[in-house]
Amino acid sequence: MLRATGIILALAIQASLTLALSSGPPSSACGNRTPSHGVPPQTSEPPYEFDLHYHDDHFDVAIIADSGAFLGFMMQAVDSNGNLVGRFEPKDSKSKLMNCDNQGDSISHSSSEAKDTVYTAFYLPDGVSADGIVIKATVVQNYATFWTNMESIDLGDLRAARARDCFHLPRGNQRILRGQKANVQLANTGGQKFAENKEPES
Repeated sequence: MLRATGIILALAIQASLTLALSSGPPSSACGNRTPSHGVPPQTSEPPYEFDLHYHDDHFDVAIIADSGAFLGFMMQAVDSNGNLVGRFEPKDSKSKLMNCDNQGDSISHSSSEAKDTVYTAFYLPDGVSADGIVIKATVVQNYATFWTNMESIDLGDLRAARARDCFHLPRGNQRILRGQKANVQLANTGGQKFAENKEPES
């Protein structure tokens, strides 16, 4: 009897955790993008990376899994003073907008379905410089395993690199390897990976 009760309780807990993931992060995560899962975040390099592309009026922002799918994520654009800036736009069915300080200033998963990529667009308000702004993200592999230390390079540097054709990279196409800002590297992706892999817009 006790064993049966324990199994039922375990299944109920598992179901509630799945429900929590599928509904996306709560508004309490707006401040630091940290899940309230009762366990600390991983401190190792995350097995995920940003793929960023600058266009004339927006940045395409993707999270790509190097190994192992992820169930959830949350992204924000933060300026040098720690303020949320700009707005996101989903580019596939895997993400949905969040309103933390302003409408659409954050974006997260729309379901707990396993995914190896997610594609979004990020827009700055007219007249606002990209200098000093970075994309920060939390990625959840499972309920007890998640990383909160993903950070892109300065978006102003990315825009300037395209304008100058720096690093001999394809125009508007720079991959940001996984990890914290101090460990960020630039690599030649050699093609239009984002355009080829994103889901068609409806």
